[in-house]
Amino acid sequence: MENLEDLSLEVLERLTKIANEVQVILIEELNKTGIKYNMERATVRILNKETVGVQGDGGTYKFPAEIYLAPEDRKTFYELPDFMGYLSIQITNRVRDVNRVTLAIVN
Repeated sequence: MENLEDLSLEVLERLTKIANEVQVILIEELNKTGIKYNMERATVRILNKETVGVQGDGGTYKFPAEIYLAPEDRKTFYELPDFMGYLSIQITNRVRDVNRVTLAIVN
């Protein structure tokens, strides 16, 4: 994994902008569903490695988004698979530079 010091300012700014776009969608969708989560531990990271994905009829080379989420109750764990499928579609449709979304559940 690259250190932040190894990234150019231009790349760092681009990845930060993408992460902020994904974060807005994450919080928006969490609030819509009523899933209880720890706000301080609902974070997004964009990897500086383009991955192959499919959007529409074509292949894409875009960035993966990693989402770290800390649910506040056990019931939430059962809701996450459906929510993640929905969230992944929302993010890849609305954030032009993301073609893959992964979720890490933390406690």
